Amino acid sequence: MQCQFLLVPAVLLLMAPVVSADSLDVVKGDSTWRPFETPTTVGGTAPWNKWSLDGGDNNLHQCNIGYWLSGTGGCGTAFNAPSPRITPNSLGDATTGFGFTKAAGTLSVTVTSHLQVTAYERTDEFGWFEMGASSVLNALFRGTGIALSSATFVPSGSYGFYLKSPEGTYLSTGVGDTTSHFAVFQLSGNDHYMIGAEDMWNWADRDYNDLAYDIKVNGDNTNVPEPATMVLLGSGLVGIGAAVRRRKR
Repeated sequence: MQCQFLLVPAVLLLMAPVVSADSLDVVKGDSTWRPFETPTTVGGTAPWNKWSLDGGDNNLHQCNIGYWLSGTGGCGTAFNAPSPRITPNSLGDATTGFGFTKAAGTLSVTVTSHLQVTAYERTDEFGWFEMGASSVLNALFRGTGIALSSATFVPSGSYGFYLKSPEGTYLSTGVGDTTSHFAVFQLSGNDHYMIGAEDMWNWADRDYNDLAYDIKVNGDNTNVPEPATMVLLGSGLVGIGAAVRRRKR
């Protein structure tokens, strides 16, 4: 009987649902993740790494989204730059459009506003939309400025983000745009990202620092073992059960 009791948890573990984080899906343009590029005032190869119109006189316009993430140049503590400094991978090129596919275990998505350096800081709006209903825009932030604030939403399926400024409404999927108004960086794993946005219709200086948002997927997978772990644990329990049976003989 001991063997049977030992086998039960093994079977239950192997049958347990495998929960994964929401996946980022490129729906337009380049889907390559590239190593972080050193910020430069003369414009690098990354679409977000261009001469910025922001930054103090002594910083030579060194305040694109890369300077902000890495806490360097003219984008230091005065702009709520992350601490410690971050040098994450950067997604795609200037044509990349993206959205997210909701995983079975997703409970909610938390968005934290970190930065708003723009002439439209009192009117810009940032939010999310369902991929199948992009005309229905759900606002999360309006004119937050530099003050940190967070908002949480619960998607029912695949979703994307949008930015609405006095100059237009821009979708993370890149629909209607020849150049994306969003730059996305992978902070950790596949459930934590940073998005930088450009709010002018002609992309102006293309520094993507007009707004910056931290995107974190909240799932119910914190205590669910990885598939490999479940298989190993299950195999171990089965082995123990077999050993007990042999001893009883």
